[in-house]
Amino acid sequence: MSQDLTQNLPNSFAERVLTELAAIRQENAQTNAHLVSLDARLTSLETRVVSIERRVVSIETRLTSLEDRSLSIDSRLISLEDKVDARLHETRPIWEGVLQSLTEIEKNLSTLTRHFQTMVREEFDLRSRIQKLEDDQQAV
Repeated sequence: MSQDLTQNLPNSFAERVLTELAAIRQENAQTNAHLVSLDARLTSLETRVVSIERRVVSIETRLTSLEDRSLSIDSRLISLEDKVDARLHETRPIWEGVLQSLTEIEKNLSTLTRHFQTMVREEFDLRSRIQKLEDDQQAV
C-alpha cells in the first residue's frame, strides 16, 4: 500500500476549502453589489426626502404668508364694519327726517290731486252748463 489513500478521494480537503472560499468570495461580491445598489437607492431616497422637506418648508412659508394676509384682511374688514356702523348711526336721523318729509309730500300731493280732479270735474260741468245756455239762447 504504497499508494496514498487521499488520492482516491473525489476532492481533497484543500480543494474543498478553496471551493468554499471561492463561493464565499462570490457571495461577498454579490452582497457588495447589493450593498452598493442599496446605498445608491438610499442616497436617492435621501435626496428625494430632502427635496420634499424643502417643498414642505416652502409650503409652510406660503401658508404663513396667507395666514398673515387673512388676518390683515380680517382686521381691515372689522375696521370697515365699524366705520359703516358709525355712519349708519350718523345718517339714520337724516334718513328718518327725509322719509317723514316724503310722507308729508305724498299726503299733500294726494290732496292736490283730489282738488285738481274736483276742479276739472267742476270745469267740465261749467262748460256743459255754458254750452247748454248758449244752445238755449240760440234756440230763442
